[in-house]
Amino acid sequence: MDLSENNLYDTIEEVTQKTSQELNLLGQGGGNKSLRHLLHKGFVTDKKRFDESFRKNYLLLATKRKAKKAKKEKPLKGLSNKERKRLKIYDIPKEQQKFDLVKPLHDLWCGYMEQTFNLSGMTPARVAVTQDDLTKADYHGALLKVMESPNASLIGLEGIVVRETRNMFHVITRQDKLKILQKSVCIFMCTCGGTKIKIFGNNFCARPADRIKKKMGKRLPIRML
Repeated sequence: MDLSENNLYDTIEEVTQKTSQELNLLGQGGGNKSLRHLLHKGFVTDKKRFDESFRKNYLLLATKRKAKKAKKEKPLKGLSNKERKRLKIYDIPKEQQKFDLVKPLHDLWCGYMEQTFNLSGMTPARVAVTQDDLTKADYHGALLKVMESPNASLIGLEGIVVRETRNMFHVITRQDKLKILQKSVCIFMCTCGGTKIKIFGNNFCARPADRIKKKMGKRLPIRML
């Protein structure tokens, strides 16, 4: 078979002409015109049609779409201590700083202590256990009396506890005055069901909620008399 350069191109030309006849291209005005027609026919000139021609939907069988996780609602954030102070949430209005108004709170506290610890039926065998439990009690409503204090004017002062913090007792006195007593420098006494409870303030510096979990150790802040 003769594969010279002339014969090779002659063969390609014959194939091209034959193919052009089959595609009906030669009847449209010659080779150049046929080429222009083919280019015009084969390419999309309209941008919209061009975009649509490449926009195809594919069905992916091998991949699984992850389920959308439900959004968790964020818990409402409470007020900070600084915001509470700014809003004066803990402030007691002066017209409500009356001993008679908080006296029912003291009666309620006495019932709570008697029901919880049975102080009226106290026996010597139960004193040690009860003293430990009394450190975890709630003293809102207790009638405290200051027994010892570096401030002589506070000794003998009595008042019902309306608020307790880590370091302070807020009490309403019989003279209808709000007094703030520092725990760490005072020794207090309160009476319930005929039982006297002595509170050593320097070992009692903890918030009421923390005293439930806190271990007081050997130096109990409370002594029953």
